[in-house]
Amino acid sequence: MNFDMGGKKFALHSYKWGFNDDDGKVILDFKNKLEKEGVKMPTERISRHYVQLVFENLDQVPENLLQDALRLVEDIGIDFPSPDTLIQHIELYLRDLFNFMSDNIQNSDLGQYKK
Repeated sequence: MNFDMGGKKFALHSYKWGFNDDDGKVILDFKNKLEKEGVKMPTERISRHYVQLVFENLDQVPENLLQDALRLVEDIGIDFPSPDTLIQHIELYLRDLFNFMSDNIQNSDLGQYKK
């Protein structure tokens, strides 16, 4: 794994060393599996980029291929999102979690403490 820093940007990269034709075949095989399931990723530039697209669109990967997708991401490597992107996702998650909790508090043990 390596990282880049420049200005306010910080990015982690976890690329496989010694990437070869066998890795490209594994990626192509997974791409074919996804397409058979009706899932198409945006157009990739190179095979490693396809792995990045899979990571960024994990919500589109069917449950039966999710473990294969995660293994591919772990084996081949990706660029991790920037801190700004992560913060935005965390803020959205916390907002949605708070809304869910406040909408359902009457169904929980905490409902007895609501004033």
